[in-house]
Amino acid sequence: MAKKLFCSFVIVSMMLNVSPSLATPYGSYRAGNDRGWSTLNTDISTWTDGKEFHVGDSLLFVYNGTLTNVVQTSLRGYGSCDLSADNILFQDASGETTFTFTQPGEYYFTSSMFNDCSSNLRLIANVK
Repeated sequence: MAKKLFCSFVIVSMMLNVSPSLATPYGSYRAGNDRGWSTLNTDISTWTDGKEFHVGDSLLFVYNGTLTNVVQTSLRGYGSCDLSADNILFQDASGETTFTFTQPGEYYFTSSMFNDCSSNLRLIANVK
């Protein structure tokens, strides 16, 4: 009897150690890849092309917080670069911002510093 309990314990322990690797991992993406979140990265607005984001994935923005920031905005704010309080859903200037997608839909990001938005420092993430 003790041997059966021990074997059951070992099997359950092994299953618990294996199960995290069987779970679908969430993706983690660095906005702009190695060039980061900056007006110097001329490809940032097309960086999401061909990428598939899912609920639970995260987007890491790395930037100089004294020169730029990260703003999640509405479609209206994104399209017009009108970053008044009504159009800002989230804002951070820490220099390293991780944003996790919590629901499907389109997410709009830009910077409210200087003329970053009109200089095309912005991107759209379509989350499935």
